[in-house]
Amino acid sequence: MSKQVYAAQRVATFLGVVKWLTIAVLGVGGVLTGLQLITAGTSSTEQALGFLVLVVAGVNALVTWALFGWLQHMLGMLTVIAANTAPVLQPNLSAPVPAFTQQGL
Repeated sequence: MSKQVYAAQRVATFLGVVKWLTIAVLGVGGVLTGLQLITAGTSSTEQALGFLVLVVAGVNALVTWALFGWLQHMLGMLTVIAANTAPVLQPNLSAPVPAFTQQGL
């Protein structure tokens, strides 16, 4: 495989790492904030806000997982396609190049 295919595979792996780091940050931040509001909330409004924070953090994590996962999967599939078709599309440099002849009108 060419260097470009390896580079694309590294980008796909990097997207996977970023996906899980983002989900972890959303999860930890959302859960800690939501639980703090629920347990230490002095009013029912603060407890409802804590529950809302938990729901929003969960939805954000799910959307992040879906979008980054799709990007990672598509880039991985494109690298496989590029690796399998690259030898076919490369020009044959050992073949002689025919001379250009201009024909009159």
